[in-house]
Parts: sequence; C-alpha cells; structure tokens
Amino acid sequence: MDGFHHELSEDDMILSQVLETLENEMELRNVNIEDFFGEFPNNVMDENASGDLIDTSAVSFDLGLDLDLWLQVPSENGKIKNVKDEKPKEQGQGVESRFAEMTDNEIDTLIEDAENKNTKKATKWAVNVYEDWKNSKIGSGLIIPNLKDLSVQDINSILGKFVVEVRKKNGEKYPAKTLYLLVTGLLRGMRSQDEKLTSDGYGINVKQADPISVEQEEILWDKSVFGNHSSESLLHTVFFYNCKYFGLRGRDEHRNLQISQIQLGEDDNGNYIEFRGKDNKTYNGGLRHRYIAPKSVRQYLEKDCQILESYQIYMNTIYEIDKSVSSPFYRRPVLSDGSVKFDHILGANRLGSLMKTICQKGELKGNFSNHSGKRTLATRLYQAGVSEQMIMDRTGHTSVMKRLFR
Repeated sequence: MDGFHHELSEDDMILSQVLETLENEMELRNVNIEDFFGEFPNNVMDENASGDLIDTSAVSFDLGLDLDLWLQVPSENGKIKNVKDEKPKEQGQGVESRFAEMTDNEIDTLIEDAENKNTKKATKWAVNVYEDWKNSKIGSGLIIPNLKDLSVQDINSILGKFVVEVRKKNGEKYPAKTLYLLVTGLLRGMRSQDEKLTSDGYGINVKQADPISVEQEEILWDKSVFGNHSSESLLHTVFFYNCKYFGLRGRDEHRNLQISQIQLGEDDNGNYIEFRGKDNKTYNGGLRHRYIAPKSVRQYLEKDCQILESYQIYMNTIYEIDKSVSSPFYRRPVLSDGSVKFDHILGANRLGSLMKTICQKGELKGNFSNHSGKRTLATRLYQAGVSEQMIMDRTGHTSVMKRLFR
C-alpha cells in the first residue's frame, strides 16, 4: 500500500481496528465523503435509505486497501500465512469448542462464590447470636428449638421473644437496624437449611391429609362412632359434619366457633343447617376485605335425617349449659349411663386431634387429621362436577389452592 506502513501484531486484526487506523492516518474527518468515494452516477437502480434508487454495481467502494496483506498473519513457526486460504477444520479434528466443560460441583462453587462475603458473614453472625440465646435458656424451663426446626407458630412466638430479649455482649440494646439485620440473617439461615434438607431428599414427598370416602363415612355410622346415643357420638357427629358441610379450618375456626353461628331452620326448600361465618384466615374484615363477604353456607337435609336430629339434640343440650349467643360450640362430653351431658369447653389439644380420634375409633386406614374434613368437602364437590368458583365459595379459599384438596 503506497504511503502507508502497518506493523501487524500477532493478534488478528479486526475490522474496527482497521477502520480506526485508516481514520487516524487519512484524517477522514476532514475528507469530503463524495470526494472519497466518488460521485454517484445518475442511472440509479437500487433503493437507498431515502427512497431513491441507486445502481450499486456502478459505485466503487475501493479504499485502496491490500486485503491480502491484512489477511496475512504470523503463524506459530514465524512464517506468514494467509487466513483466507485456510480450510475450516471439521468438528472433532482439533478444533476447540467455544463452550467450557463444567461439572455440577464447579457450577455450585461459582454460585456460592457469587454470594457477597459480607452477606455470608451477616448470616453466620445472626445464626450464632440465636444459638447463644438458645443456649442461655437451658435450665430455665423454656425449650428453644433449633433454627431448622422452627414451625410457623415458633416463628411468631420464639423469634418474637428472641428479638425482644437479644442484647449486645456488653448488655446494651441493639438499634432497630441491627435487629432488622438479625432477623433477615436468620431468614437466610433457615432458607439455607431448607435447601440443604431438600438436596438431601427431605420434604420432597408432601404428606397430605386424606379425605374420608363415602364408604368410610358409612363405616363410622355402622360402628356407632356417629349418632345420638351418647355425648361422645354427638360430639363426633356435629364436628365431622361441620367440616364436611361448611369446610371449617383445621383448628382455628372450630375453636372460635360460637353456638350462635350454627342455625337450624326451615324454608320453602326444606329443613336446613346454616353456618354464619366470622373472621378467619382468609377473611378478617377491614378495608382489605371490604368487597369480600363472610362465608355463609346453608345445607338442606331431610326432615327425619339422623344428622339433623343429632344437631338438634346437641345444641339443645349446650343451650342448657350456657344460653349466651357467644357460648363456645364445642363442649367436653361427660361419660354417663345413657344420658347426654356436656360440661366444660373442649380443650384445644383434644379439638385439634378430634378427626384423628374419630377415624381411629372407626378403624379407618389412612392419614387423617382435622384437615381431612375440608378436603372431604372439596373432594366430594369436585367429584360431583361443581364449578371451581362454587367450591372456593364453600371451602372459603380465595385461590385455586383448593386443587390440593381434590
């Protein structure tokens, strides 16, 4: 190339480097573009950006470059070779892949290394502070579970107590921002524990409560677990059908249930049992739920139905104990000779395991809990072809989570 001298390095020259070199040496900024490329002819044929047609075959874009020179690069032995004359190598003939080979362990290491080191330290610090607090409670009578064993209830109570009691080593209180960092560090610690347990195979198979089939329900009647012949059988009957008809939640809705929320009546459609809901997990009133009505369900039954009769006997007996509308619905049965009696409010522990007790007395096989009642309701409605929206209205779910109960 006349007037130009270029020293090629061992690295391949790329187009941007070529143009940058030409721009510097030819001072393209001061060159008239038409003088440089030549004027366009009048017999235009191709369409340019402005809509005009130009004949690109008549236009010369020759920059005066010796492309053969630019394509010559030094080889490993020092000789000059022309890259355009090289034939592409077929795959598997010494051509290195553009992709790196990495094992799962190497990928995990990269992900772990990507986590901020200060975040790791903060997580470790928060977990260690919790462990120190837990160990300080040894001998106090308060059992503090390990971080990985915390239940939902523990998170509300145990961690709340931890935040209130935690102090610096010198006994001073932590500022609010530090308490926030403590809690978020514990959250990361619990998440890492969950991920480790999952990778080890724990918690993969979710154990769900089984619904009670029609055949199993009949067995409970045949074995006198249900009926009105005793205080205990009456309690079992009203509890099960409060679950089956009204989809009351596992424990909270049962424990908070008042006698005034269950109404027996009759209209043009026949005799019914009606449940009038109040606040619960999915409905607690206020502005957030101003467009959601509390659950209200009316279940129609035959006049001589034994279920309806059991409700009548049970509720009349409870009203004899406490006539107030806020009286708790569930009472402890008194075992007596043939008479139906109830006394104190049914304890939370017994109420929380009542469905399991019912199924054990009926010798039913399966995984049964109080949640089996709500799942029985959703399953029966689904099998009957009821729409998803109607199932949600009956069970009280605000989302398609009810699919878990089919």
